[in-house]
Amino acid sequence: AGLIVIPCAAAKKTRPSPACDLYDSAHFRFTLRAALARANATGARVAILSAKHGLVDPETKLSPYDVTIGDPEATNAGAVASQLAVWRIGHIETLLPARYLAVARAAAGRLHSSGTVFRLDDLYGAAPGIGYQRAVLADLLRES
Repeated sequence: AGLIVIPCAAAKKTRPSPACDLYDSAHFRFTLRAALARANATGARVAILSAKHGLVDPETKLSPYDVTIGDPEATNAGAVASQLAVWRIGHIETLLPARYLAVARAAAGRLHSSGTVFRLDDLYGAAPGIGYQRAVLADLLRES
């Protein structure tokens, strides 16, 4: 099974909501639309890498929180690796900024070292900034 992973967002609504609605930024909504289009075209599922909760399904109801990757209470590679092991993912495509991608790669490394084999592809590749990332997202929407 394939998985497309996108990041959460700092801006959040003030009430508990499904993750797909909790994160309240135009860039998050654009990223989610592109990820859902890609998932529909490839048969993958989408997960949001929440700085507090690790990987979450977009429909999972979450309360607002104020945690970012790197904070002491933030999710870590071990927690994400455990989630990936349970989900039995064979291929991961990411649309993640550098700090989030580092967590995903470290989680993948933990799984690889324990014998679990899957592929992790960074769809942003060499996209050095948000403008380039938006171009990647627009391409994903056009291709779907």
